[in-house]
Amino acid sequence: MRRRKARIRLSRPGDILGVVPYLVGFHPKESIVAVMLRSGRVVLTIRVDLPPPSEAGDLAAHIVRLAGQHRAQDLVLIAYSVDPQAREVLTEVATELADCELQDVLFVDGQRWWSLVCTGGCCPPDGRPYDPSSSAVAAQAVYAGLAARPDRRALEADVGGPTEEEHATLSRLVQQESAHVDGLGLAARCDLMRTVIEASLAQQEPLDDPTCARLALLARDVPVRDVAWAMISWKDAEHHRRVWARVVARTVAPLEAAPLCLLGFCAWICGDGAMMNCCIQRVTDVDPDYSFGQLLAKISQQALSPQLWNEVGPADGKQRRSIIR
Repeated sequence: MRRRKARIRLSRPGDILGVVPYLVGFHPKESIVAVMLRSGRVVLTIRVDLPPPSEAGDLAAHIVRLAGQHRAQDLVLIAYSVDPQAREVLTEVATELADCELQDVLFVDGQRWWSLVCTGGCCPPDGRPYDPSSSAVAAQAVYAGLAARPDRRALEADVGGPTEEEHATLSRLVQQESAHVDGLGLAARCDLMRTVIEASLAQQEPLDDPTCARLALLARDVPVRDVAWAMISWKDAEHHRRVWARVVARTVAPLEAAPLCLLGFCAWICGDGAMMNCCIQRVTDVDPDYSFGQLLAKISQQALSPQLWNEVGPADGKQRRSIIR
């Protein structure tokens, strides 16, 4: 089942800062975050590495485009940096967003925060203490099933694959499994992919290494991979994500690209843009020309809503594939 949408009431800047790590998937550092709202609800949160001042205009234009695309009515802009000069970048971006409904512009140095639009006595000169982990909204986010890694590197480790020490053993296992998989015709491989996925979704325990190797081998072929892709539905994407996360964790070269893309796609459907982007980055590293990876990159760049996957075709996925390509 998909996780239910979390409803967390935000009434002050500290509340927004407390929930941002759970919106982006990790605690931001040296970043700019834009939280976009419509009718008082968050519709999109984006995080980018803190740009140099010369790129402030380009970032502002990107934010404006996404705000219009998602019909955002209000915007909160936040910079996270230990460098005081990052305030200048934040101010530059905010200035470029003068035509937007900026509800607040916040600067966080990791220990304290300041509102750059505060004109009263709400923000003392030395800022206010910043400790998102102890805030009430953070507790609500955790209760709602949201998670925040310590930093982006920790999230990258989740899709980093097996350790170097495990590669030789897992490679031998791939060779053993390929003796069976390579002897099957296309139709039989498609049937086997469907059968293994259905069995994997039904079990509670993590997939064993032979099953992971079998799925990675099957996903090499685009038509067989697309069987698994088409099986991902709006209601059970979390279960598919669990399966492909395990496959990614146990897959070695040169089979990583397809499992990573299937995991990234599940993450998109589940609203986990941070994990999706980590998958995209690793696919870019291992196979930059892989078309599914390029598709995911376009989805991320355009901040497309995962609701699209629920709207573009029938459950068997045939029309879905023809439209999304």
